[in-house]
Amino acid sequence: MFEQNDLLNEITEQLGCKEPCYESATELLRESMRFRRNQGELPGILAEYITRANLEDICSLYGDRVVFDPVQPVLRSSWSFIYRDNLVVFKEQGLYPFTEYDQVLLIDKLPVVIEVKTGCGMKINSILEIGRLEHWLQPLKDYFESRLGMVMVLPKDFTRMKSKAMDRFIKNKGIVVPFYSDSEGYRRGMEKSEIVHRI
Repeated sequence: MFEQNDLLNEITEQLGCKEPCYESATELLRESMRFRRNQGELPGILAEYITRANLEDICSLYGDRVVFDPVQPVLRSSWSFIYRDNLVVFKEQGLYPFTEYDQVLLIDKLPVVIEVKTGCGMKINSILEIGRLEHWLQPLKDYFESRLGMVMVLPKDFTRMKSKAMDRFIKNKGIVVPFYSDSEGYRRGMEKSEIVHRI
């Protein structure tokens, strides 16, 4: 279902063992419209920006082999794409978003979606269910007219779980990358972090 290439595998291997770039992530967060609207969602939004900052640092080595935010804000194949910090998709001229994506990149010309999940109450089988992902990714498949790479960044405790959904996701060439912390530790750390007070 999904696609991989050598550079994607190289980047995700580095991402899974990289310490967070807090300063760069905090700068991104300060500019975030979503954070200004939804300050209660700080842990999830910051995790996305930590991942973005780490990716930018890693991918700086690869020049134009990696392109961030390649989707143009257009109407295509009945989908409307716009950027509101992350990529938001509307169906035709709908008033409400169909979905959104944390990160979309071109890696050696392969379109790749990178999604970050940190919630304590997440259900791993639901997150990685292939049918749900296929429906969720349809706008980008229509846009690029190709198959996609799919990377799921999950808390360390989730990446160690055994489940049929995880097995199917990996068997279909999906990539699971561990976030730098487990879900409970990340949120407890956020409550005590100086980062929160510097924003």
